[in-house]
Amino acid sequence: MPCVKRCCCCVTLRLGGITMGIMTLALSAFSIIPMAISFVHRVFLAQVVTHLLNEIAEPEKKDGNSGQPNDVAFWGVVKLISTPDGVSQLPPEDDEKVQDLANVMYYFFIICIVLLGIYLICSVLVIIGAAKAKRWLMLPWIVGTFLFLLAYLGGVFISIYLIGTSRFEILLLLGFAIVEAAIGFYLWVCIVSLFQVLGSDEFRNGGGANDWELKPRFTTSYNAVPQHD
Repeated sequence: MPCVKRCCCCVTLRLGGITMGIMTLALSAFSIIPMAISFVHRVFLAQVVTHLLNEIAEPEKKDGNSGQPNDVAFWGVVKLISTPDGVSQLPPEDDEKVQDLANVMYYFFIICIVLLGIYLICSVLVIIGAAKAKRWLMLPWIVGTFLFLLAYLGGVFISIYLIGTSRFEILLLLGFAIVEAAIGFYLWVCIVSLFQVLGSDEFRNGGGANDWELKPRFTTSYNAVPQHD
């Protein structure tokens, strides 16, 4: 028995599967580009992140005056990157913290690019599986999407723990994450339902499930206008 019978309450599971495959295919393709750019500029990113962490960890100014609050240091990191005379306030590239973070980013971005490439292939497979009624082609996408949802929620909680600056910002970030994860989980359930339908005995025997999911609901053939005596 499938979890849901319609995707988004208005389209068939087959069309929903094809649409989801196209969406995740585009998402994977367009996510690889910024990941590749970030990989090339990982040292600069490490400098910025190190500067940000230093501003949050050491809020007091060097001249001994009262320091900025943590939230000001966090949101004002872009303004603090350089002084009015153009001198950079970022730590040098040979700083130990910057080097360690750059090395971590090196492996992180490579792993992300590889995973996005695999997910791109899974998206192509789910499109073919939904269009051709090949249920096992959809299984890699189902597993991969579920793991991505778990990783997304885990990353949100880790980010809140590391850089959360106020209760309002934490609740706002957590609220957005829950809504996005709920939408993603619902769409994942739609693909799981299509996977169940394609594996049902009724579908394999060519029964009602076949007419319900993989054929138009209404016939498009034209019959002549009935004539009465």
